[in-house]
Amino acid sequence: MGSKEVGNWVLAIALAAIYIAAGVPKLLGASEPVVLFATLGYPDWFRIVIGLVETLAGLALLVPQVTRWAALLLMVEMLGAIVSYVAAGALPSAWGPVAMIVLLAALFWMRRPAQA
Repeated sequence: MGSKEVGNWVLAIALAAIYIAAGVPKLLGASEPVVLFATLGYPDWFRIVIGLVETLAGLALLVPQVTRWAALLLMVEMLGAIVSYVAAGALPSAWGPVAMIVLLAALFWMRRPAQA
């Protein structure tokens, strides 16, 4: 296993851990995500959907055959988070999702199919 592949896996595992750690509390109804989604004006069912997406896509980042699809899905979700924060007037909070898009895009690019 070369250093490129090790870096690829380190990034995939780190992102998976971040998204699983973010998604599970949303699914379990932890108070912080409940308050955040209510503050942003979203119904409670939307928190559960986002929790499912983050948890399942986070796990999918660890499956090489679907990593790119999972990264793409999470990038779209992060775009939604940016829009939500900006619309709520919480621009500084949008920088976290921006950083995640950059990391997800890097993983997406690193897992591209080999050229012939």
